[in-house]
Amino acid sequence: MCIGTMIYKNKQMNNPLLNDFLNTDVITQMDVCINENNNYWPQITDYQQLYNENPDYFYS
Repeated sequence: MCIGTMIYKNKQMNNPLLNDFLNTDVITQMDVCINENNNYWPQITDYQQLYNENPDYFYS
């Protein structure tokens, strides 16, 4: 499953966005194109939630 899809599903289920990822996982691309008219860019739209839930992670 695509990283962006996993994050999107977590958002829909009101789970922490990075739920089910391991602390050793490297997430290189979070965005996902769900369909032609629906895209999800969590690093832009949900950056504050990502940081608040994971303050010790490295963001670049």
